[in-house]
Amino acid sequence: MDVCKNEWNGLEQLSGKQRNNQIEKFTIQTTKNPNPKYDFSCRFYKFPSYLRRAAIQEALGCYSSYKSNLINWEAGGRCGKEPKLSLDRNVMPTLYKDNMYVRIDENNAKGISAHFKAGRQAMVSCVSV
Repeated sequence: MDVCKNEWNGLEQLSGKQRNNQIEKFTIQTTKNPNPKYDFSCRFYKFPSYLRRAAIQEALGCYSSYKSNLINWEAGGRCGKEPKLSLDRNVMPTLYKDNMYVRIDENNAKGISAHFKAGRQAMVSCVSV
């Protein structure tokens, strides 16, 4: 969310796909981008790209909505409460088959293990489908 807030002036004019690409350039270390402005990989080592992109899209949507609401509030004479940027979104990514779970049988699935820098497993469990 901080990246969106700090870089919004440059992101605002871009299309959705271009915004996502620009945020990845700001945050992801690659051979062509060895020193990103905000090093996401340092805090979240080996974070799956599909979850990272889902988080980027959520942050972009949240901040874009906040900015639109703020502009409308200011244009409307600042009536009512000023819009707030809520960081507590209570969102979960969509669990796509083969990326997030493996079907064990007709009624059960096993979450795919994701290992992070600390070596802990992010998700290993059986859930009913």
